Amino acid sequence: MQAREGQSAFKEARNLPGTVIDHLEFSNDLPPISVFRQHLPKIVEALGFRYATPPTASPGPLATALPVGIAALVETSPGAASDALYLQLLGSLVPADASRLRERLYERSLLIARQLPADQPTTRRLLARAYQGLHMRPAALIALRPGQAGAGSAAPTMAMDLPDAEERA
Repeated sequence: MQAREGQSAFKEARNLPGTVIDHLEFSNDLPPISVFRQHLPKIVEALGFRYATPPTASPGPLATALPVGIAALVETSPGAASDALYLQLLGSLVPADASRLRERLYERSLLIARQLPADQPTTRRLLARAYQGLHMRPAALIALRPGQAGAGSAAPTMAMDLPDAEERA
């Protein structure tokens, strides 16, 4: 039992500096997770800590074939890119009535893809698929924006430009 010495309210041991982080505007093109990542250094510093840029994970080889079975997904991991891809595969196999489970798998995939080198085409595709799986189509299109690494053949498909997608196929 905690002794409160006659006080009924919780009191901080020290006063934290007050910082207001406002104007965190997000939209379909800039989802909340992206806005949060942009402001994370400021939030961490407001709490009195030094922000350290997270390390970039090595993508490793991307699986080129589907696994033999679902159990094969967990046996060995060729790299972070394949892990993200496998989570997206599992997310696409989730029954329709388990939408939160599907979202969690795509969210985990998004977090893994965010750790990969941003200039890699594989990273762009994994980010776009994760956003698409989370029903964030505009953000997926931005991840595949023409002129950026990884735009490739998936951009017309996500943009619903079916004639262009069929020409590329």
